Amino acid sequence: MICLENLPSEGNIEGNCVGALGISNARANNPNHLPSTRIETTRIPYITNIFIPFLESLTWRSKKRSDFQDWNSILLLKEQGHHLSEQGVKLIDLLLSQMNNNRLSTASSHPTVDRTLLLAEINLLINGPSNFELRNGRKWVISLKKYYNSSLWRSQKKHLCNHYGWKG
Repeated sequence: MICLENLPSEGNIEGNCVGALGISNARANNPNHLPSTRIETTRIPYITNIFIPFLESLTWRSKKRSDFQDWNSILLLKEQGHHLSEQGVKLIDLLLSQMNNNRLSTASSHPTVDRTLLLAEINLLINGPSNFELRNGRKWVISLKKYYNSSLWRSQKKHLCNHYGWKG
């Protein structure tokens, strides 16, 4: 049994990570489905330095391995600011369209994407220059030609939530 609450809460990472994870159980709306666990955090250093290495150490025995790899790719794109570029949004959109039950062969509502080609495009973007640049001590978004602030991300998040029917 894995106890997420027992993951390290301190270490050689930025900021205080005490209480970095919010863990809650969500009841399934369908009686044929099992309840799920929701894990939330906004602390990127905790995610990249503790949580992702923990998840990478697990043995994945289902399509969830691909979902995890896609989720990790989205995080890497976001860390470099590509979620604010047209190409990054397109790639994230393609990744999201293949995640969860949309990866199954029975999912006809979403087009099948050539995964090898998609991952190659993502790796080119991730291994290329960041979409962020430091100017005058502030984060500059190259593709938008403006300084980064939380309202930029909120507007992008709102767009993605509306597009996918997520709760924001």
